[in-house]
Amino acid sequence: MAGYWLNPNIGKCVRVETTHDAWVRDRTNAESIGLPQVACDAIMKFPVTAVDEIRILAINWGLVRIREHPRYTSVQFSARPFQVKAILRAVVMAFAELKLHPDTTLVIDNLLLSDSATVGLAELEDKLAKGEPVLPKQDDMIPDVPMDHPLPDEIRRRFRENS
Repeated sequence: MAGYWLNPNIGKCVRVETTHDAWVRDRTNAESIGLPQVACDAIMKFPVTAVDEIRILAINWGLVRIREHPRYTSVQFSARPFQVKAILRAVVMAFAELKLHPDTTLVIDNLLLSDSATVGLAELEDKLAKGEPVLPKQDDMIPDVPMDHPLPDEIRRRFRENS
């Protein structure tokens, strides 16, 4: 079964001939997919046995992990709700280049939001074309500050005073 790393920000998808962690732990590979130097340095601090930590770190730095299994293809990324559609569009474009069959079942996981969905590739393309959410939490509003933080109230107060 094949594996891939996708950088949705630059549209680059590479085949992983080893394991995802071993591939991205090679500095030349990590830099070739567009990981910044600070991410490469962080990955190198982990021992080779820290398989999950290395993968998650690469995902948290913006890479998408794609892995073909016998009955489905897994897609893992870490994104805020407003980033999900763009990432999924990049995934669809990568799948077009990889020539995945439209009936391929995809198990999609947004690790940041603990959000998952299982959809067919054709269904994913259709939902994106219609602007429909693919993941249950995709359109949730996640504030940058806690709901009980005084900043939003202060902003509202200043807005009322100045309007």
